[in-house]
Amino acid sequence: MTDTLVDEETLSLARRGDPAAMERLLARLAPPLQRFARRLCGDGPDVDATVQAAMLQIARKVHEFEGRSSLTSWSYAVARSACSHRRRGLKNRPPVADGGADERVSEHASPEATASDAELSRVLREVLDGLPDDYREVLVLRDVEGLTANEAASAVGLSVEALKSRLHRARGALREAMKPWLA
Repeated sequence: MTDTLVDEETLSLARRGDPAAMERLLARLAPPLQRFARRLCGDGPDVDATVQAAMLQIARKVHEFEGRSSLTSWSYAVARSACSHRRRGLKNRPPVADGGADERVSEHASPEATASDAELSRVLREVLDGLPDDYREVLVLRDVEGLTANEAASAVGLSVEALKSRLHRARGALREAMKPWLA
């Protein structure tokens, strides 16, 4: 199956153990998996370790990748699993305060617009964090990362129809949770 992040030659060489190809593959996968993990797992102190664990798992298992799905969806499934392991490990630990997000501020925005955008971004993060994991996963994969329905369904282990249904419910839950701030 074709992939938007990594060309077939790089994937083929990486699967055969070529170190340069593996480096290229991991370099291409790292930024979207980092974004995905931060949105799915939170922006806590060990999210980087979670991403590293996912990247290590990808490097170790890429030779087993059979191509029944895209490499992108397979990689997101690996990252999803790493986040799930992390959440289970953090279940009984006290929450860590968010040290701030990577908010991008336009140089031309007014202070009021900048403050409003930052507040909306903070609220959206809080609302997303408050959604059930299965809702947050499909929202991040489809609406933030831009995966196709097939790729996202493969990443979370659902049929496309089930993914679309869950995504519809997730968007409704997000809309409902955002009403007080958007009214």
